[in-house]
Amino acid sequence: MSRWPALAVGLLAFCLALTGIADRDLTGDEVAIFTGTPSETWALALGLDSAFTGHMPLSYWMRWPVLEAFGWDTVWAWRLHAAVGFALAAGITALTASGWGLAAGLLVAISPVASFHGMESANYAWTIALGAVVVVALQQPERRRWWWVAGLVLAAFNDLYALWLGLGALLALLMVHRSAWPDLKRPLGVLGLLTLPLVVWMLIRMGVAGEAASVGMHADAASSDTTLWSLWLGRVQRFGGASFLGYASGRESGLWDQWPSVVLPLAVTIGALRARAPWARTAGWVMLGGLGSALLASGLVWLAFGRVLPMEPRVLVGLSPAFALCVVAAVSELGPRRRVLLGVIMTIMGAATLGQQLTLSTLHTDAAAFVAERAASDDVVLAPERIQDRLLEAGVTQAERCLNAMPESGQTVWWIQSQPIEHPFTWKGCLDSRGHQVDVDMTGWRLAQTWTIGPPEHERSAAGFVRPVAVFEWVSETGQPALKTGEIGLDRAFLDGLSWASIETSRRRPEAGWRSLRWFDLAEDDVPVVSMRQPAMSRVEVRARAAHWGWLPEWSLLDPFRRDVQAWELMLVDPQILRANWRLPAVPFQNPIWVVCRRLIVMACTVVLLFAALRRRTA
Repeated sequence: MSRWPALAVGLLAFCLALTGIADRDLTGDEVAIFTGTPSETWALALGLDSAFTGHMPLSYWMRWPVLEAFGWDTVWAWRLHAAVGFALAAGITALTASGWGLAAGLLVAISPVASFHGMESANYAWTIALGAVVVVALQQPERRRWWWVAGLVLAAFNDLYALWLGLGALLALLMVHRSAWPDLKRPLGVLGLLTLPLVVWMLIRMGVAGEAASVGMHADAASSDTTLWSLWLGRVQRFGGASFLGYASGRESGLWDQWPSVVLPLAVTIGALRARAPWARTAGWVMLGGLGSALLASGLVWLAFGRVLPMEPRVLVGLSPAFALCVVAAVSELGPRRRVLLGVIMTIMGAATLGQQLTLSTLHTDAAAFVAERAASDDVVLAPERIQDRLLEAGVTQAERCLNAMPESGQTVWWIQSQPIEHPFTWKGCLDSRGHQVDVDMTGWRLAQTWTIGPPEHERSAAGFVRPVAVFEWVSETGQPALKTGEIGLDRAFLDGLSWASIETSRRRPEAGWRSLRWFDLAEDDVPVVSMRQPAMSRVEVRARAAHWGWLPEWSLLDPFRRDVQAWELMLVDPQILRANWRLPAVPFQNPIWVVCRRLIVMACTVVLLFAALRRRTA
């Protein structure tokens, strides 16, 4: 197809990534992995004297000159390389040699999984871009032989999960382009020469590092009820659900949610494999080989170590361009209304991506603003390094990173912590020369209030490990004690389902059960308030359920009207806290009416695509 539509799609994807590139908080993984010079990054990836992280250095080499040029405190500089990779992924996918390339590129641009990693300072966006290079070059493997070889080699030096992409590409060459193999001996030899030593070295590193730093670092212990079937089913469902309905989706167990998430990716893959066009069958075999090898590896790790590899979609993110091509390939084999079906699929995916764009974690900025509005000029403010710049932007000119002793009485200490708070509230001092911390003497001080806010659901589900942020106000004992209450503030979102919902607050009992505290009807503008007179180590759960819909029949399709519309589990409630304020972000597109309609639409699309994939083909 013409390069101009592909360029337009790439620019659209780049603009989508820019919408949140500087606003969202930098997360733990973004600033904790591979933040050194190119040589240090190389040593972290391949050196025997460091723990095996499973990451490769290519994307971090791209990030380093941008950080050096614009400063390591510039948030967008951490993520610019990812936005470029995401734009290239969408634009290159649109270069598919067919009339459907533009649609495939748009599907990558609005993919919830791809768009999230286009705003994340890691290597996954370039894994998607290189996956696009490989799958598009394989349409004409003899003419573009060095393109797909270069794509696979670079992918190997960018992400170890590119192994699934490589195995899928080899399967596509064997099944679709078998006649070209005699002419591809040299490219395949170069590919093996450049990648096999890397694979062998990684296996050696895994052996040297040991299970605790390789498999043990990346895989969780399997539960007692894990089976090979449930493991494979969960992986396909997680990828399918997240690709269509948002990064946090794909974990549901109900028929209406689970069945489409599993069947949709399989249906489009089968549809692509049975399509007439070679580009479609190439994408189908890449998808089948990549997904199949990932399932095989998951099964082997479970059988050998009793552990489960990460189920997050980032594990399969390199297959996103092939997946988009499979979708348009399956749709292209339908009748005259195929473009309507494609538009419906894009609407569902676009709504999920829009929901993610509307809810970005701004916890550090919000915490800094909260302190700036309340702290006096002589108050002491402490905050982790990553929140220091946000405090400066909010007007707090001086903030400390640690404190060995409390100040004179009469002052107030504001302590911002970006980790879960555990009991008891122990204040640790600065690190000494030996790396030890002593407890700060809190005699004569009490905890007046705490303010907390948590991350959006999809960011808790991704690779970022976004932590809640808490602000603690410490005052001397001579101050006036506050009421022992906690106020809950809800951050509303588009179609969040809270307009006519009832809020229930519950407290976790010592035996891990939950006891209901009180109901609040949001239709009456009632502000939820929780009693702080709770036992130590207690947690509060807040749930929102659809109200006034009891007249509906009890069909499984309509269970969104009977289950939680939104749900949050708060941080610790402790007798030491006298006043608390929690801000709870709502998830967009959770209105029960929308959820039921979406179920029907997704199920209808699944049935149509499955029927099209399995029907008898005529010449």
